[in-house]
Amino acid sequence: MKGTLKIATLFNIPVFLHWSFPLIFLYIIFLGNQIDAGIQGIACLSILFIIVFFCVVLHEYGHALTARRYGVKTRDIILSPIGGVARLERIPSRPIEEFKVAIAGPAVNVVIALILLPLVYFLRKDGLTIVHPDPLVAMSLWQNLAAYVLGTNVMLVLFNMIPAFPMDGGRVLRALLARKMDRVKATKIAYIVAQFCALGFIVYGIISANYIVFAIAIFVIFTSRFEWKNVEREGLLKGKTVNDVMLPISAKLYRDQSIQEAIDHTHSEQDNFLVFNRNEKVVGVLFGRFIQHAVKENDLISPVEKYRSNTWEEISNHYPLDNAIALFQQRGYGIVPIMDQGELVGQLDMKRLNAYVQNL
Repeated sequence: MKGTLKIATLFNIPVFLHWSFPLIFLYIIFLGNQIDAGIQGIACLSILFIIVFFCVVLHEYGHALTARRYGVKTRDIILSPIGGVARLERIPSRPIEEFKVAIAGPAVNVVIALILLPLVYFLRKDGLTIVHPDPLVAMSLWQNLAAYVLGTNVMLVLFNMIPAFPMDGGRVLRALLARKMDRVKATKIAYIVAQFCALGFIVYGIISANYIVFAIAIFVIFTSRFEWKNVEREGLLKGKTVNDVMLPISAKLYRDQSIQEAIDHTHSEQDNFLVFNRNEKVVGVLFGRFIQHAVKENDLISPVEKYRSNTWEEISNHYPLDNAIALFQQRGYGIVPIMDQGELVGQLDMKRLNAYVQNL
C-alpha cells in the first residue's frame, strides 16, 4: 500500500505503519529535551510509546478477529501517530454482530488493564502511586512504565467509548438503536449525537487551548457525516439489483483488434471495455488507463490482447446493487459482464455506477 510499510502479519491480517508514524519519535525527543529527561528518559518515553501502540494493535485485532467470526474479512491494520484502524471489508448489518465487533476492541484494553492492575499494585512498593509529582517527569521514569501503560489502556477504553463516529462508542450506539429501528434512522441519530460530541470537543479545545482536542472534533464532524451519508446511500440502494443500472453492450472489442480501434470506440460515457474472443466469449477487460498508456508509448497498432486485464468477474443481473458497488471498490473492477442464466445480457462499469449513485 502506498505511503505505508508492512511490519507484520498475524492471523493472515497484515499490519502497516503509515509514513507519518516515525514523526512521533521526533516529538518524544523534543518533549524529552523540554523536561530534561536525558537519554534514559527519552528511551523510557519511546518504549512507553511502543508498548502503547502494541496495545493499540491488539485492540484492532479484537475488532478484526470478532468480525471474522461473522464472515467479515479485514484488509489490513494501519498504525499512525493518532492511533490505529482495522479496515474491515464491511460492517456487519445485524445489530448484535456490529455491537460485538465494536465492543471487542475496548474489551481487549480492559483485559490488558486487568492483567496489569495486580502486577503494578503488588510488585511496586508504592502501589499505584506515580513516583514523581510532575507528570511530564514521571513519564520518563522507568518505575512508572507499567503504571502508565495501565492508565493508557484505561484512557483508550474511555476515549473509544465516546458515542461518536468513528470511535467504537458511535458504532455501539448505532447497534443498540438499530435493535429498535431501521439502520438508516439509527445511524442518523448516532450522527447527530456525534455532532454534539464534536461541539463539546470544540468548546473544550478552545477554552483549554488544546489543539489536539480541537483537531479530533473536526475529524469527528467529517467522519460521522461520511458514515451517515454512506448508510443513507445504502438505504436508498436497498432492494435494487444490477438489473436496475446495467447497460447494453454497445460495442464489442475483440482481443485481436488494435488499440487504435479501441480508441475509436472510446467516448465520454465509456472508456473501459469487455474484451471478447471470436467465439463471442468474454476473455478479459481493457481499462481506459491502459489505453492511455498505449497512446503514451505510441503503441496504437498493438493488439488489445497485449493490454488485456483479468481484473473482472461475471455478475448476475439479480445481484444486489450495494454488493456490486462493494465488489467494484474492494477488487478494483472497472467493468464486468452481466449474466442471466448463463447468457450475456449487458455490462456494468464504474462510471455508470458513480453516475447512478450521485443521482440518488
